[in-house]
Amino acid sequence: MTIPRFPHEGPLHNSVELPSPLPGRTGEFDAPVHASLLIQDDAVNLLAGVIDAPAQTVTLPPAARDSFVMLASGSIVITGKDGIETSFQAGDSFVLPAGAWSRWSQPGPARYLFVAADSTGAAAADPATVVRIDPKIELAPSAPPSAELLLGEVPRTMGRAVFSTADQRFAAGVWSATPYHRKIIPFPRYEFMHLLEGEVSFTAPSGSTLRFVAGDSFMVPAGVECDWKNDRFVRKIYCVFRT
Repeated sequence: MTIPRFPHEGPLHNSVELPSPLPGRTGEFDAPVHASLLIQDDAVNLLAGVIDAPAQTVTLPPAARDSFVMLASGSIVITGKDGIETSFQAGDSFVLPAGAWSRWSQPGPARYLFVAADSTGAAAADPATVVRIDPKIELAPSAPPSAELLLGEVPRTMGRAVFSTADQRFAAGVWSATPYHRKIIPFPRYEFMHLLEGEVSFTAPSGSTLRFVAGDSFMVPAGVECDWKNDRFVRKIYCVFRT
């Protein structure tokens, strides 16, 4: 079972150089960034991983990829074509929609986690706007897992998609759930998760188990066979891509 952890600090393993702060977005740059590519699916043009980038200011023209970013260290200022500046600090996350022109400014080195996938539909948000993911946003009731997949009580789930393409294949937001246990199934989508509260475990058919706690960031690839179990309340930031 491969569910990679996205490190917020420490050395990058198997790092490669990229010519731009985000995969799939070209532009003039001061220096290459170093990336650990933890998920790569060429069939759907999806990349996800961790980037260490030096101080730089770069113009990012419109691109075909929607990009989710969570800043682990440093700071970033995104300027839209309307001239509005939006500042992000460590712990913040945002989406740069496909088709959005922006200027990316880093006053110093930064590490950030990312998910980038080819756009599959027009963004529901204004493509000129960077979209901030507020971890404290008010949530609304959402559909729980199907009762036939559950090993126990049906949980109370809440969520809000802060960004979504029109076809909802690429989306990011915040979600929470009371304790529940779901059967082992092939995971139905790619999903990056950053736990804000609680903890969750994933067990494979072989019996091997991975556990993540508040503060951890990780990504479950589509098709990985695993269960889901949270023994206490969880709240997370998520970014999903449905194949």
